[in-house]
Amino acid sequence: MEFSAIEKKILKFIKDYSRQRALIVGVSGGVDSGVVSTLCALSGNPVYALGLPCGNTQSQNKNMEAQLEFLKNTFLNVKTEILDLQKIRDSFFETIPFKRSEYTSANMQSRMRMVMLYAYANQYDGLVAGTGNKNEDFILYFFTKYGDGGVDFSPIGNLYKSEVFKLAGYFSEKYGMPETVATAIPTDGLWNDGRTDETQLGVAYDNTERIWKKLVECNLTDEKNLLKLAEDSDFRKQFFSGRDEEDLIVILKWNLKGKHKSFSPPVCL
Repeated sequence: MEFSAIEKKILKFIKDYSRQRALIVGVSGGVDSGVVSTLCALSGNPVYALGLPCGNTQSQNKNMEAQLEFLKNTFLNVKTEILDLQKIRDSFFETIPFKRSEYTSANMQSRMRMVMLYAYANQYDGLVAGTGNKNEDFILYFFTKYGDGGVDFSPIGNLYKSEVFKLAGYFSEKYGMPETVATAIPTDGLWNDGRTDETQLGVAYDNTERIWKKLVECNLTDEKNLLKLAEDSDFRKQFFSGRDEEDLIVILKWNLKGKHKSFSPPVCL
């Protein structure tokens, strides 16, 4: 993995797409937002890096604060803010007339963050930078529709999670990005119990990558073949067995259920 070449490629993409407009990025304290906020800062564009805590754990907040401090002290083009959304969250929750499921609550919080990011984008004629990677945004669709999926461009959407971690390590050595951010255990920060992404998914990121790469190699990533793999155990066993087959079933569940998130709403013609 040639880190310098990847950095240059993504920076060119950001500069070409943004045309020097302000960039708005949510900073959670995780590795993805750490890498994206650093890339935005390196672009030279005006950057608004926002910490949007909403009942995060103490360690998540410490990482968020460390990344914002790094950005503020390293890049003159970056302005940072921490906006605590707990009061807004509580007000929303009190307004809902039914007993919320935990996923309803989590997705509402993600959408509150999106609203705040776009408030800044509107105010400063800016663009919201997505922080999703390939595993989450284009394989598992592990994001909230109109929440963290509501963005204007995706700088790291073609990088696997393992590649994001490697790029984060490179940024840590080259620019001083906090090591605690570069190595943070992935979590969406929407749960008071601090559960991780892999706990929610039921499959490890490394296994997702390995299995998906085999699907790509075997030309099986189109929807027709994915459905056949999900429904036809004999067909599935031609390619996978044991734990890999179990993980494949989990990956297919997330992929097929969430694929609608990547399309525009259907229109009756």
